[in-house]
Amino acid sequence: MLGGLINKSSTPEGANSIIDMIKSGGYDGEALSNLSGLLNKGESTDNLLSKGASLLTGIFGDKSSDVTNQIASTSGISSESSSKLLGLLSPILMGVLGKEVSSNGLNASSLTSLLGDQGGFLKGLLPSWLTGILGLVSLDSITSGIK
Repeated sequence: MLGGLINKSSTPEGANSIIDMIKSGGYDGEALSNLSGLLNKGESTDNLLSKGASLLTGIFGDKSSDVTNQIASTSGISSESSSKLLGLLSPILMGVLGKEVSSNGLNASSLTSLLGDQGGFLKGLLPSWLTGILGLVSLDSITSGIK
């Protein structure tokens, strides 16, 4: 997901879209203090999954099912489990990112820099199939225009 966000933020439109997702979804980091409540099944978990599905489409676009299916294939879990896992993780990731945006007053440009700086961390961890799905040669091709 972080690779997808880095890729999306590599254009001004994509970075603005991420900022819009954070603001419209209320991802300010507050929910991070109650993760056990959010992941305790029931209505709050259903809401988290629903938000997560929408975020995945916002991050990966029409390639979100390809990402989900490839994760399922690589990890040996079902596509449904992969989709639910990503659906749970994406709002959490956006909460962390939203907290950074709100705490540090980040705009689209500074968000792009923040995400681009994560490229070094992901280098070597991002699977080649993800860069293939996103149409990239490598993580370097994502971050080279960002810094």
